[in-house]
Amino acid sequence: MRVEFTFDSDVIEKQGHTIQEVYNVIKRNFMAKGLPCVEDTEVLAFTDNGGKKDYINMWAIITKLMDSNWFIPSASSCSWYDDDSAEAEDILAQAWKFEKRKLS
Repeated sequence: MRVEFTFDSDVIEKQGHTIQEVYNVIKRNFMAKGLPCVEDTEVLAFTDNGGKKDYINMWAIITKLMDSNWFIPSASSCSWYDDDSAEAEDILAQAWKFEKRKLS
């Protein structure tokens, strides 16, 4: 499994933050669950480490990000890759589900 993020630095700066601050917040969440950062450039990417709870932990972090006030406006992409698929699932395309859940 792999999850990749890209961000709009202009939106982040308008929120009073830097791209590095955003990366650090996300990295702390993934690393706290033992999920390694494998790319830290224009794309921020994490993979599983073969643990039984990796899938659950990755989705818990993604859900937490999607529920935050800053993530959806500042993220340019959030893509999920299963081990058996070369095609990415566009998590941001599902943002409406998270917004709807917040309203419930």
